[in-house]
Amino acid sequence: MNIELLNLMADCRPKSCAEIQRKLNLSPSQLLDACHRLKTLGVNIEHQADNLCLIPILPLLDIEALRQALPSFPVFYQPILSSTNDFIEQQRTTLQKGALCLAEFQTAGRGRRGNQWLSPFGGPLLFSFYWTLEADERLEGLSLAIGLAIAETFGAQVKWPNDVLYQDAKMAGISLDVISNRNGRRELVIGVGINAKLPSELALERASASLYDIDPQTDRTQALIAVIPAIYREIERFAHAGINGAFQQRWQTRNAYAGQTVNLLKADTIESGQECGIDSQGHLLVTIDGQIQHFSAGEISLRQAKIHF
Repeated sequence: MNIELLNLMADCRPKSCAEIQRKLNLSPSQLLDACHRLKTLGVNIEHQADNLCLIPILPLLDIEALRQALPSFPVFYQPILSSTNDFIEQQRTTLQKGALCLAEFQTAGRGRRGNQWLSPFGGPLLFSFYWTLEADERLEGLSLAIGLAIAETFGAQVKWPNDVLYQDAKMAGISLDVISNRNGRRELVIGVGINAKLPSELALERASASLYDIDPQTDRTQALIAVIPAIYREIERFAHAGINGAFQQRWQTRNAYAGQTVNLLKADTIESGQECGIDSQGHLLVTIDGQIQHFSAGEISLRQAKIHF
């Protein structure tokens, strides 16, 4: 990946091929090859006469509008980052609770269990934020609360433990890393990726959904202005109330697999049962052979059982 070319084009303004070649010391064939390689990663750089221009999937974020809407929290923005999580972790000693980092494209984004997560430039909402929890504030099950806040904001569904679906296709995911635990005070980096719009071929390849599927008039900046305060409010509520009866009912209302037959993948085995919600610890409840069993996120992967006619 040609990071220098990516950074140069990230403002999405046309630039002459000659200027790019001069600044990056590239031959015409090297420049063409670099553009082709970036395109395979979701960065669409188009020829416009003698110019090149990076074309985002949706307009760039309006960071000033976001800062005005979230005056209580510092908002950091860099169009290109290795990952927003890395930025927050590297800066954490200077950050206040709720500090937020956004990007248009990540070169080394990570999903659940450290899996690489690449998305097209300007297509998703990519953000991470810094949070702290005191000793008496709840951590276990927090990703459930964040997922629920996202699902309720956009009219989507949740999939245990930390995915958000729309029409059975993944629309958003959450990562949560505890980076420090001193005297009971936990420092967290929470990363969120929400598909705002995907090229049709990529959506089919990944079986993914996006905000654009819910509302073709989706504005990424306005979507962030809606969802970030909702997430912060839900975390504050959750830290003190946890997974009480009201939360379990809200979560079950949005549960994509409620009452359905599911497969539980464990190492080399697969078990099937009827999914029936979560318990007060955030564990998945599944009825297997007439008995309700409890599963933690580290034990299994959850899949919807395929129905054959």
